[in-house]
Amino acid sequence: MKRLIDVFLSPIAMVDGVRDKPNFCPPIIVMLLLQLVVGVLHIALVDHGYYFSDFMGAQRNWMSQDQVELNRQRLEYGSHSMIVIGQVSTLFLFVFSVLVFAGYFALVGKLCGGTVSFRHWLSVVAWINVIGVLSLLARAVAIVAAPDGRLGFSEANPLSLSNILGRDFQMMTVAQIDVTNAWRWALLCLAYKRWTSVSWILSVAIVLIPVLLLYAIPTIVFF
Repeated sequence: MKRLIDVFLSPIAMVDGVRDKPNFCPPIIVMLLLQLVVGVLHIALVDHGYYFSDFMGAQRNWMSQDQVELNRQRLEYGSHSMIVIGQVSTLFLFVFSVLVFAGYFALVGKLCGGTVSFRHWLSVVAWINVIGVLSLLARAVAIVAAPDGRLGFSEANPLSLSNILGRDFQMMTVAQIDVTNAWRWALLCLAYKRWTSVSWILSVAIVLIPVLLLYAIPTIVFF
């Protein structure tokens, strides 16, 4: 419990604690359970027709008319099924992203002569991702508070940049970034610097390379 609190209130203590006693199962289990709860709420309470109608409207900001029409035809085969598939996929994507980032840091560390193991990187990445609890709680509140389940795609994540800044972005990947993402990246920079003793500039560069690729690839695909 102390480490969970340290993630939010004392990140340096959390990073140093993980270095001494790495463990990755508790944060991964917590995040998967919360994502499962939010997913069930979404499936049970949200008006799927209204949600996808708003989604189709938002797509016009970053997709061509042909792509929008293709997605509309796919939705005709069952929006409920797509919601279920999407929520289940989120669980797998979370675990996959944690493994990928941990593997990336371990590989870069080895190439640079570091001694930090993959298990340590997996643990610190998993604990840092607990920051996402705030985003999940905000999503849950938005779902429960939506009148008659009329929750639009653009309203599903109250902490997204598009909601906080009150504007539409031309790229979906940018629109769906939320404040907890920036918090995670900052903590990853902190962890990398403390564990490798490299400069802040190099730490930021190493952390942001996979982040930029993560958001650049979907943009290239859609454009």
